[in-house]
Amino acid sequence: MRCIALCFVTISSLLFTACGDDSNAFAFKSMAKPPQGAPVKIAYDFKVGEGVRMKMSMNGTMSMSGDVDMDTPLDMTLGMLLTCDEITASGDAVFSMVFEGAKISGLDNALTKAGMHGVKGRMTIGADGKLKGMSMDGLDPAMEKQVSQLLNNPGFQSFVSIPPEGMRIGEAIDLAKVMPAESFAKLLEMAAPGTNLKPKLEGEIVLLGTTEIDGTPCAEFGVNMVMNLTGTMSQGSNGIEMDMGMKVQGTQFTSLVNGLPLGTATMTMAMRMSASGGGSDVEMEMKADMTITCERLR
Repeated sequence: MRCIALCFVTISSLLFTACGDDSNAFAFKSMAKPPQGAPVKIAYDFKVGEGVRMKMSMNGTMSMSGDVDMDTPLDMTLGMLLTCDEITASGDAVFSMVFEGAKISGLDNALTKAGMHGVKGRMTIGADGKLKGMSMDGLDPAMEKQVSQLLNNPGFQSFVSIPPEGMRIGEAIDLAKVMPAESFAKLLEMAAPGTNLKPKLEGEIVLLGTTEIDGTPCAEFGVNMVMNLTGTMSQGSNGIEMDMGMKVQGTQFTSLVNGLPLGTATMTMAMRMSASGGGSDVEMEMKADMTITCERLR
């Protein structure tokens, strides 16, 4: 499965890089069920010129209390055009990515400052559907280097391929094996140097069934993820003790022909966080609904 929704989820989690103790942690409950039916397989049969136009919209609220009191709406949109430009002699597919603009209200962060409009990237996907490499350009040089390092770190797996033997309805892919805790901790340290965070990721991609979208056979997957973190984040000479819990659940559709996303994916996200350090204490809570619409290029 080409789990592009997971890419947006991971980016979103990095925008709020913070961490979780028992008071903020979410409990994980598996959606997996006893397997039934014949295995469902994805061909990953890429063709030059094929692709999808994706638009992510996120709406919700964020509140803060303590030394800072704030209630603000969240309104985020992000567009991306994904096109297969080349099939190599070894069967790898080279895709171009063009971000068609980003808008985020209520947050002052690097993505907003960069604008993202016109930023381009490339990624290589193997014939088995596994990500082989990613790169970005069009950003500020320093940010471009950091983003490239993040995207190619083992802790950042924005794409999840199903096993060659396929999956039966009810079966799940364990995301903790796709993103090991050690690699994920390194990813967070790269995103925010000086941090000492202990992540605990529990998650799965569950095959819910099959359907057809625009004449294309598709698999419906359930996304079910809980990420709890505890630790210290460095801010200048100060160490900030932070704890966070984040929960993401939803569904998405993937083409059985080439593994690209189709239709409309829906997600719900909840995050709660506490931070203390430098004489300040802050509590934060966020709830949001996310929609990712994927339109096949004709």
